[in-house]
Amino acid sequence: MVYRDLYEFCQTIKQVPVSTKTIEEKIKEFFPSLSYKVIVSGLDITRVRGFFLSSENSDHPFVRQAGGSNVIVLARGLDENWRRFIKVKELMHVFDQGLDRVNAGADLETLLLEMFEPAGNGKSTFLRSDARAVVMALALFCPESIRAHLVAEVNDGKLTAEDMASRLRLPNHLAHALLRDNYKQLVSKVMEEC
Repeated sequence: MVYRDLYEFCQTIKQVPVSTKTIEEKIKEFFPSLSYKVIVSGLDITRVRGFFLSSENSDHPFVRQAGGSNVIVLARGLDENWRRFIKVKELMHVFDQGLDRVNAGADLETLLLEMFEPAGNGKSTFLRSDARAVVMALALFCPESIRAHLVAEVNDGKLTAEDMASRLRLPNHLAHALLRDNYKQLVSKVMEEC
């Protein structure tokens, strides 16, 4: 299965908020052998809200704790909207190929260091993969026909970005990403890469 199949499925959803369970069930339909555990950890949410560990990262204690499954690590202090988004965003890493995958502790360290380096140059495949996962998750939670309608309401002054986020059950600042002029281009670029 490619991400495009999941994206097309979510485009048929006519009501928001889109359920994480619906997304998860569809992914499991496409990847019957996929297993993952969600672990809540004491991450500093001002720095990291979550991350994905592939089962290939067998040396990591969370992967061992999960019995060799993939692991989605969520920060303990997330509100429900962040928890929904981060869980699905991290699940998007099942679509990562080869070098995009964070399979070793050193890979995760590289990603974390690059995220916080002052220049923030974002050159590694890991950081690009993480940015791509954000767009992928947003596109699932907000089908384009619904996004177009909500954007029109925001532009007409009938809704605020925060109202939009509330309807979608997403963190407020992610609604601003959905309102960006280049949002559809970002989705198109992701579709080309997946």
